[in-house]
Amino acid sequence: MEAGSDEFKFAELARAHSECDQTAAKGGALGFVFRGTLPPALCDVVFSEEPGGVYGPVTSTEGVHLVYVHFCGTPKGEANGVPASWSQSMADEGLRSQRERFK
Repeated sequence: MEAGSDEFKFAELARAHSECDQTAAKGGALGFVFRGTLPPALCDVVFSEEPGGVYGPVTSTEGVHLVYVHFCGTPKGEANGVPASWSQSMADEGLRSQRERFK
């Protein structure tokens, strides 16, 4: 089985083989993530590799992962990893949700 740089193949394989209850049904998708909300090993990959590729295996405190990077960028006005357009309560909830996922 190989996904290469095919995001649709990656999603198909994630649905069939992922052991993550939270993301398998979504084709392995985590959605938007911000720096500091993932385990460090995953952050290193997500924020340093070129979009459009599959990277890994990456070992973290949560297990072993393959990562497909769709897009990586800094939203205009982002400060401390949170877009300026978010209200403080939205920012707090978004970061809390990401951190809870990887405790």
